[in-house]
Amino acid sequence: MANFASSTRLAIAALAVFALPGCVANSSNPVVSAKHATMNDNAASMTLGFSNPGGRRLTIQSIRYELSHGDIAFPVAQNEWAGKLELPAGGEAELTLDIPFDADPIESDSELLQLRGSLFHKDHTGFLGLTFMDLGESAFHVEIEAERAEE
Repeated sequence: MANFASSTRLAIAALAVFALPGCVANSSNPVVSAKHATMNDNAASMTLGFSNPGGRRLTIQSIRYELSHGDIAFPVAQNEWAGKLELPAGGEAELTLDIPFDADPIESDSELLQLRGSLFHKDHTGFLGLTFMDLGESAFHVEIEAERAEE
């Protein structure tokens, strides 16, 4: 009888371990791409595309980023965007960041921009009545040739 109870507990524990992957936060992080960018000597405007390959809705809460310029990737700006950008399961969204430069670009003839940073997002799971999982963090890095804008 003791062996049966201990075997039953072992079987229940094994089932719980195999069921856990369904309970964890979205394992598919949002994918970030650079859709369009313009720049002048003092600032850049960059439209980012976000896609959600996962099966649950996400809300991007903030983006902490650094903008670099040119082939040597000289940092020209650092900032954070905060708000709410809804990203449906399997869906896409866009966001335009207007980024004033903190430093003058070194390679004045280059239009290459590189944006790297972290996305902070909530996973709206709906599992067991939860409205969202903890805030997740995803690193990203995109680069794009910007169009020159008139000042």
